[in-house]
Amino acid sequence: MPDNTNQSFAPMVANFNYYVCLPIYTIGATLSGCILITTIRARTHTLQLRLDWIVLALTFVFFIWALVSSIRGYAELSRAFFSVNGSTVFTSLCIVLIFGINMALCVERYHMVARSSREESTNGLIGIGFTFFLFSIMILFAFFTLPATNEVEAELINFFSVMQPFVLIPFWLILILMTCAIYCATYLKSIQVLKESLGSKRPELIPALSRKIFWSSFVMGMSVLITYIPMFTVMLVDSGRDLDQDYGAAIRMMIANFFLAIDVIATPILVLYFRPKMFLALKRLGFLDEE
Repeated sequence: MPDNTNQSFAPMVANFNYYVCLPIYTIGATLSGCILITTIRARTHTLQLRLDWIVLALTFVFFIWALVSSIRGYAELSRAFFSVNGSTVFTSLCIVLIFGINMALCVERYHMVARSSREESTNGLIGIGFTFFLFSIMILFAFFTLPATNEVEAELINFFSVMQPFVLIPFWLILILMTCAIYCATYLKSIQVLKESLGSKRPELIPALSRKIFWSSFVMGMSVLITYIPMFTVMLVDSGRDLDQDYGAAIRMMIANFFLAIDVIATPILVLYFRPKMFLALKRLGFLDEE
């Protein structure tokens, strides 16, 4: 491990954010933008269900987050004018929206599998929306109570920072567990529906379909865990530590920033994978090469 008594590690984090994370955000903005354009142009085919509109909202949030993050990062090369506090609350609100829409997506998928009434599904979405509205208010309140500062992002060190642990960590941890639990419930309900509908007619199809359902639930749940757990680890372990002097904290910050950035690519790819009609629309409109 390098000698951390005479060396500042903050420039290392800044360079990593610029050379690795910013290009990822740029690619994510491009990918999400293509999906948005395709979905809107082919809306008669891609926006048939309420689930499709939720996916569209999720893609839009990723597009805004990735686009603004890219612009914000490259603008710092010529002039630093984005405040640290403003950047922090922007990132925090985007993550809250992403988690909220992800939760709405989980709930809607469960209700579709369970064949619930539209009223039951709507009530669930209203409850989720109200909960995340309250958390957004908490973030804004925390932002206005932050110490007044005119500090700007002269370097991309705290570029991807989020609000302090006392505001969001309990919320995020509970939400991740709830998201994974809903995916598990969706899988179990899907198996029950399969057995009821195919048990006496085509029982040989149940194992293959069960594996397919399990794979989709596993991938969606693990994508949330893998991309956001590193950030929670940094917030819990390294809160208040100085990146200038702590090599371990700097390394953990770079890892967290990488996985946080990679989600702007991973989620749109999962959208295309699990919503094949959007993938086909991309091919028809020329965004993807025909094979």
